Amino acid sequence: MTERSRPRSTGRRLGCRFRSAHLTPWSARSCGYVARKGTAMHVSIEPDVSACSMDDAGLVLLSERTGRLHRCNPTAAAMWTALLDHDGHSEPAAVAVAQRFGTDLARVRADLGALLTSLSRAGLVMVGQ
Repeated sequence: MTERSRPRSTGRRLGCRFRSAHLTPWSARSCGYVARKGTAMHVSIEPDVSACSMDDAGLVLLSERTGRLHRCNPTAAAMWTALLDHDGHSEPAAVAVAQRFGTDLARVRADLGALLTSLSRAGLVMVGQ
């Protein structure tokens, strides 16, 4: 196969069309939202955000407003899915993730808080009490 006849990669995965050069790793450097027992947060996804599952169980979030892609690792993808399953309520989502992975609930709450901080700063979600 010659270089010209070789198909070009379009960045397509699972029917989604993204340019992989814009993928940024999920980072939880600072945690502004720390979910504690009795402190339920409600998360609303911005209307211009689309999600696409990845082959490695991760997730890519696309902000149609900014055109930026945000890649979530498999743990962050599980948290995103749990938030969707629980209508944006953080406490039942944290409990579901802790049960799924057999992890300490306090740790999941802290990790979920870090994820929400990152997603909020990126303009992908709104977090309220």
